[in-house]
Amino acid sequence: VVRRVATFDGGRWCGVVAIELAVLARVC
Repeated sequence: VVRRVATFDGGRWCGVVAIELAVLARVC
């Protein structure tokens, strides 16, 4: 399951992608 959650980081909006077992990959 891949979920994209919008988070506020470093003063800019980045997409946080959660892949299966709590593996987080941030795409800015």
